[in-house]
Amino acid sequence: MNNKLISKKDLILLAALLFAALLVFSAFGKIRSKGNYLIVTRDGEVVVRELLTEEKEIRIESEDGGYNIIRIIRTDEGNFAVMCSESNCPEKICVNKGQVVLTDDPIVCLPHKMTAKLVKKQKQKQKCCQ
Repeated sequence: MNNKLISKKDLILLAALLFAALLVFSAFGKIRSKGNYLIVTRDGEVVVRELLTEEKEIRIESEDGGYNIIRIIRTDEGNFAVMCSESNCPEKICVNKGQVVLTDDPIVCLPHKMTAKLVKKQKQKQKCCQ
């Protein structure tokens, strides 16, 4: 009987399983942000609805002279993320929030009454003839 704890076949199987897991997680990450929109509201009104297709900066002006700069960026994994890169609000909580890649994690700036969040693209249902 062989006294090895791990055989060559065990290592090959382990490597194949790790590779398969890596493929699944990378595919999931790409699907997660594909077709997402950036929705920016100011005082409850939608002021920006942007499909995430490229990196860009969007300046949001508030009625009191305030502003937020929202950046759409591509992460190292190839997904899109959104962040508030600049604001003239006093506490800069919106700027300190950092990158947002999940659709249930909004960026909020209370002094400027601004929210920025990712929303998944919804498929439209086709209406059937009656």
